[in-house]
Amino acid sequence: MVQSLEDLIIAMFDCAVTLNSGEEPRENVADSLSKIGIEQSTIFLSAAYTFLMQHSKLTGQNRAFVLSTVNRVLEHNQAPQDLDEQQALLIINLATQEMTLSKESDDWPQAACNVLVTLAKRSQFVGHVMEALLQKFPPGQTSSPHRYIILTLANVAEHNAIGFVPFLTDILSRVISVLPHIKTDIYRYAWAHALRSFCESVREYISASTVTKTECDVNGCNGDYVKNERTTRSQTCGEPKIVQKNYVDQMELAYEPVFSWLSAKDVKVRAEAANCIGELCLMISPKRLVDEMRRLIPILLNLHRKINTDQHLVTQGLCRFLESACADENCPLDAYLEDILNALFPLVYSVAEQTVASNISMRNQSEAFRCFHVAATRFADKIVYYLLHKMQNVQDSSKLGAINVLRHLLNSAGPYVEDKRSLVILGLKPMLLAGSEGLLTIRVKKAMCQLCVALADHEYIDVEGGNNVIIFLVKNLIVQEGETAKKAFFSSEIDAADSAAHLRAQCGQALQTIAKTSSTAHSLLWPYLFEFICAQEYNIALTDIFKCIRILAERTMKAEEKLDFEKGFDSPHVAGNLQVFSRLITCTNNAPLNLLLSKRATEALRLLSVLTPWFHNSLRNVLPKRCGELLVTLKSLSPPLNSTMEGGNSAVCELRLARIARWHAHILDLLDLCVRNVNDGEWRCAFAAAMGKQFNLYSDAPEEKAFLMRCLGGALALSTNTSFVVDHLILLFRSTVHGQQAERTGCAQAIGYCATTHTDLVLTELENIAKWENLKKSSGLFGFIKDAMPYKQYSDQEMVNLRATIMLSYGYVVYYCPTDVVTQRLEQTVLVFLRRYLENPKQEVVVREALLETIYLIAVSVSSTHLITEYHLECRTELLNHIKDYIESESPETLSNSIRLLAGKAVAALVSLEPAISDDDIWQIGYVLTNHTLPLCRERSGLKTIDDDESSTMMEATVNQYHAAVEQIIKKKAVVGTVTHLLKLFQPYYASTAGHERLRAVDATLRVLTVYFEHATDFALGRASEFGPMSSLLARLVPRIADSLCAVRHAALRTVYWTFRLAHVYKGLARDSVDGTLFDPTAFINEYLGDEGKLEGMLSRKAVKVMADITDSRLPQSQIQTYVSGLFSMLSDRQSQVSSAAAQLLTSMLTHRGDTLSAEADTLVTTLLNKLPDIHACVQTYTDLLAALIAFAHHQLYACIDVMLARPLPYSVSMIDAWHTMSHDHSLFPLIADYLLELITTGCGSSETPEVPFEILDTGAGSSVKIVKPEVCTLAAAITEIIRAGEPEIELCKRIPNILAALLQFLAAVVDTQYPVLMKEKDGVKSLIITPELRRLSSTPAALASQALRSLFLRTLDDAIVEKMNSERAWSDCVDTLHFTNGIAVLARSLSDHRPEWIRPLVTLMIPRMQSANDAYRIAAAAVLSALTKRCPDEEGEDDNKLLEALIINLMKALEDRNLKIRKLAVRGLGDLACCSDSILNKYSSDAIQAAMAGLDDSGDRRDEIAMEAVNALNKLSTRVPNTHLENILPNVLLKLRPCFEKESSALRAVSFSLFGELGQRVGSCDAYREQLLINIVSIVLHLNDEEDQVKQMCARCLVSVSSLLNSSRLTMLVERDLKIDEQCYNYGQFLKEFSVLLAFSFPDRINYYALNCNNYFKSTSSRIRSNAAHMTGYLLGELTPELRSTVSKELIFAGLMLLLKDHDIAVRLSTARAISCLHRYT
Repeated sequence: MVQSLEDLIIAMFDCAVTLNSGEEPRENVADSLSKIGIEQSTIFLSAAYTFLMQHSKLTGQNRAFVLSTVNRVLEHNQAPQDLDEQQALLIINLATQEMTLSKESDDWPQAACNVLVTLAKRSQFVGHVMEALLQKFPPGQTSSPHRYIILTLANVAEHNAIGFVPFLTDILSRVISVLPHIKTDIYRYAWAHALRSFCESVREYISASTVTKTECDVNGCNGDYVKNERTTRSQTCGEPKIVQKNYVDQMELAYEPVFSWLSAKDVKVRAEAANCIGELCLMISPKRLVDEMRRLIPILLNLHRKINTDQHLVTQGLCRFLESACADENCPLDAYLEDILNALFPLVYSVAEQTVASNISMRNQSEAFRCFHVAATRFADKIVYYLLHKMQNVQDSSKLGAINVLRHLLNSAGPYVEDKRSLVILGLKPMLLAGSEGLLTIRVKKAMCQLCVALADHEYIDVEGGNNVIIFLVKNLIVQEGETAKKAFFSSEIDAADSAAHLRAQCGQALQTIAKTSSTAHSLLWPYLFEFICAQEYNIALTDIFKCIRILAERTMKAEEKLDFEKGFDSPHVAGNLQVFSRLITCTNNAPLNLLLSKRATEALRLLSVLTPWFHNSLRNVLPKRCGELLVTLKSLSPPLNSTMEGGNSAVCELRLARIARWHAHILDLLDLCVRNVNDGEWRCAFAAAMGKQFNLYSDAPEEKAFLMRCLGGALALSTNTSFVVDHLILLFRSTVHGQQAERTGCAQAIGYCATTHTDLVLTELENIAKWENLKKSSGLFGFIKDAMPYKQYSDQEMVNLRATIMLSYGYVVYYCPTDVVTQRLEQTVLVFLRRYLENPKQEVVVREALLETIYLIAVSVSSTHLITEYHLECRTELLNHIKDYIESESPETLSNSIRLLAGKAVAALVSLEPAISDDDIWQIGYVLTNHTLPLCRERSGLKTIDDDESSTMMEATVNQYHAAVEQIIKKKAVVGTVTHLLKLFQPYYASTAGHERLRAVDATLRVLTVYFEHATDFALGRASEFGPMSSLLARLVPRIADSLCAVRHAALRTVYWTFRLAHVYKGLARDSVDGTLFDPTAFINEYLGDEGKLEGMLSRKAVKVMADITDSRLPQSQIQTYVSGLFSMLSDRQSQVSSAAAQLLTSMLTHRGDTLSAEADTLVTTLLNKLPDIHACVQTYTDLLAALIAFAHHQLYACIDVMLARPLPYSVSMIDAWHTMSHDHSLFPLIADYLLELITTGCGSSETPEVPFEILDTGAGSSVKIVKPEVCTLAAAITEIIRAGEPEIELCKRIPNILAALLQFLAAVVDTQYPVLMKEKDGVKSLIITPELRRLSSTPAALASQALRSLFLRTLDDAIVEKMNSERAWSDCVDTLHFTNGIAVLARSLSDHRPEWIRPLVTLMIPRMQSANDAYRIAAAAVLSALTKRCPDEEGEDDNKLLEALIINLMKALEDRNLKIRKLAVRGLGDLACCSDSILNKYSSDAIQAAMAGLDDSGDRRDEIAMEAVNALNKLSTRVPNTHLENILPNVLLKLRPCFEKESSALRAVSFSLFGELGQRVGSCDAYREQLLINIVSIVLHLNDEEDQVKQMCARCLVSVSSLLNSSRLTMLVERDLKIDEQCYNYGQFLKEFSVLLAFSFPDRINYYALNCNNYFKSTSSRIRSNAAHMTGYLLGELTPELRSTVSKELIFAGLMLLLKDHDIAVRLSTARAISCLHRYT
């Protein structure tokens, strides 16, 4: 028997140890125990002590739990002060005993250790703890105490140094005798850790003494109390030096054994011993330290090298050793310094260069840096020498480490290395030179660059040798990836942050910083940087070099000094002024292309402006102004910073080529301006010569080289020295890499520029250069002549490329030469030369491309826009034939070169010439172009466009050029024959499966029509005719407005629009005449066709409908046949919406020909229905094909229905559309509905026919199942579909009662049936009406009825009925065999509320079925009738008493029905009379009460179903019937009601609590009820937190109703505050606590009864109720006064709680623990 709180605490410990360690439940019990312990620490500690003493076999883990709980209590702020000294001693002895008994895991002794340390943190207990520990460690013994005794001493030293140090002498005296005898590693580790903690405690003790003395000195010791307090503390601490000296002898004695542990087997022991030795070095005498150095340092370094896991401990020990050694200037550390540094050095880089470092590794590195810092305080010079030496190591790791340490010392130990400036800068010279020569890896160079920044910050580069830093930075401006021979030490892959680009950026930034801030920048950088301007390898660094030079020049000019171009500029390495001028001009190339080139050009222009006087005095007033204007222009032409792609919106962003062309024109104008302003022939020749010498600078930059060639060509055009010009023309060809397209074009353009003034000279030289190829073929006797010619040795392929350059040069010569000699030079020289190459059918691709470009340039040059006089190119047909041959040699689908693009340009240019070409030429060239352009779908990677922006591809550029050629063909010969020819070329591509082919074909058609409309010459005003291609275009392109590609739709519509425009003007009207009836294409697109993606079905249908009407009204009769034929061909289009559009257009044309579509009914309907699923379009195709079905159904309706009823279930989308389409027809729907209702009424077993909708299948063993007939299921599915779509609505409304009756009859008949597994017809053929898909979607046949009912209410817009069914889950009930009557009841009540006009017809149909022999039909009828007793309205919504009387008569008869469910429905219906009017209730109240009371006594009600209905009925009746009726039945009702509170049925519990509350409101004043309220109040409160929400709500409502009867205002206020608002208890725990306390003090005489009542609930089957009862017990008894506590049967209550602590449910045990924590006053 449980006698006291201590027994309960012991029981809680018993409970806790049964729970799993480390989980939340165990922690919750620990919290409860801690709560008791804080309030009753004495009892708790006594209980814990007793528990541990009684359970000697408890596992170590569980003993650790008890001790940890004790520690939590002790750690509370008030517990130690309230703790009795004797009990504290008891706990100290217990913890010490537990610690020394432990042999298992470390958790047990660690918990005991924590208890002792917690007590030792307080000054009043530290002495007792130390004495207890020392008792386990007697003096004079040679064996070590328990390991955790040692560790506890260490922890006490760490947490309370002031209290620990006074015992240290005694401790050390005992330790000295033990240390030499310790042999096990685990004890060595413990003692090493403890000794280190002892030393640290002494240092902390000394620090506290120093602080105390400092406070006294600074603040003074005024006041007696303060003075005494600080005096006491000072006396306790003692003098720092004296304190430390007190332990020197003992520490030196301890030193030797610990030193021997450095050779222990365990790595952790060696590491901890090393750390301890470091601390001891700070404690022993300097003399002993000097004596120990010889053997200590080697062993520490050896240990440091071998240990990996705990290396940071050894490093820390080394650091402590260095602190003690460096503090003594006489300590001979010099001999060992290098060895120490060698040991520490690897730590400096091992972590710093890793991507991810662990915390221990970072700590290790920090200690290593600290060691270097400590050593630098005494040996700064040696460390600098050491680091400089390490930098010479071949390994990158060594270099990185030295650089890191040196940078660290510069930034942190500045005063110690300040006088080593010269040593540092000179010592770094080899590293800087190595970095300059590319002998270092990028990672090392990055570190060196960072070191250079540190040197600059500390002004180290101002001294002699700073130029090495500059050389290093400049050389690394051009560092490249992988240029070093060695790989990085840490990774074979260089990270993005360690890339060459990152290093270059760092060096450039460093140079700019030096140029801006350094006082010696000018002497270091000027003119040194000029050496690199004209160096090829510095191409990538020019931006930084330009910027640095500009900064230096601007600093000089700002200081009002003159730029010095004399000193140092005579060096051969420094570039001359014209070389720099040429270089800067070239560096402006392609500036608008990207941000990098834009920055380079900006710096080049700024430097041009600054260096203008150096170039020529004549430019002083011209160049700066023009450069400033160009900077503004460049800003407007540069690409936006937030976009990497150009193009798209040409109105906003110019095409790339256009921007670059404009920029090049500006630069060439600048060059021309400069050359013309210097009227000096020698200067001009020198400038051109300087340009020619710089070709080799751009061997790897063809774009730059091409631009330089153009600049040279412009300069040569202004030169009058012909021999100089000839030499440089030859130089151009010899310097060009002819295989590079950019250089080839640049060379040709340069030749063209030169021809503007030297035409004949250039042509002569081109012929001479062309002869190089013939000379290369010669050999033998005249080989010496070849060697003497001014050309280099070309390979065969290079000679081919040279030939291409020559061909292209002829084109540019014709284009740029003076217009007055163009035709003459063309006919006499150029064409004669070109024909030899044009006629060669095996010409290489590069030559053909050059020839095509030349043909284009020739055509442009002889056009009327270029020449003043008219000129006919006689060889045009010949050139077109050559072009055709070139195109035909290409693959139709693959684009691998620029042949087609250039051919399109050439064709467009040639066609535009006079006279117009013939139809045969048009067909031939058009056929070849079309069939080799529209199918293009693959493009060889690496192709670059010529005339397009960077967002376009070569393929897009080729197609655009093709369109341009077609436009030129139409413009030149704008007649319908040309249009017809071209349309025949496009037609095969309209229906292509490839979207790009369709789009290109329709776009080309649109361009043809628009251009033809503007330029047509074959129709005239007043002459009417027909536009021949109209019918073919409309048939193929009107359906195309439904294409899946938005661009195709828009283009097709615009093509149709221009077709109608052309047909309009063909009537003899003017071009500008407005056809007011024709649609606006833009408005049509916005309204119907959409802007992107696939077109929506409805919009597509509307668009096609509009176009169908327009087409029908505008198509001439003579073209209908062609039009219809075209539409038939479009029906097979692969795109569903296009084929649907074609079908819709056909339907529009054939609407009035329905009679011709008649055929055999079954075959036609079956074919239509089978065709529908095959069409993968959406609404458009369905609509038009189903229209045919409707037309046929007007003639053969019942045949159509019979065929459709044979289709499988569930209906496919096409079948649903078929039913819906037929039901939409106003004339067909009434006939369809009547036919289907007749069939389902007959098939479901009406009273007139014995047929049933199922078959009974014997499954054996005396059992059977009902199998539904498929015909009935398909009827229900069909009714569902016609309900959804039936029109007109009035016809549907007439038949709703019949539909409801039929569906409820179907539901009752099939609710307990199953689908057939497999059906076979008589001939053995499988019937697939019931498919596996139907079984998946609809688990039972009853779901078909539920679906039909839902469809009916949605159709009649009775959303309220549907919402009611949804909210009460009635749809789910309808398909449930047990609860389908609930669904019917909800449905019937909803009908009475929202559709009273349907009630009488429905009841009239249902009453006769109450007499049916079939239980299912009677149950369905009873469910409807019982639901309507609450409200039985007539058509106007008023009460229909006559109909109600009929209902009640049938329900009274149903009370005697053999079926229990019908009896339950009858009780429910009669109970609903409580909701009727007073007159009706008074008339039938006695019968209703009698039926309810009889329901409570129903002998067949084994599952309390009728009982629940009876209680529910009484609950409702109690609110309406007179009080006398209730008083008469009250004792009997209360007696039968109390057991219902604990029933398993949650619904019955809920309604019972509700009835109890209602009775309290009506007859609560009765003594019998008051007595029952006090008896049942505990049950109500406990079930307020029931497992079911419904019970919770009813209990809350009950409490609100009866709280006033408790005669306690505080209880009433509490209930109203927490429960009255929404009858929900949101914080049950808090409410229960307050309610229990108030209940106890309100009824003190019943406290023991309530407590025992709760005790009875400890045996409840519900774990939730058991938890609630435990909580209520704790809250009820926790706050009682001593007098009231004496009235409680404490033993029984505690016994019950103890049993609950052993409950199988963890939640119950936790609740019990929390309850017990409230009973801490029951001592």
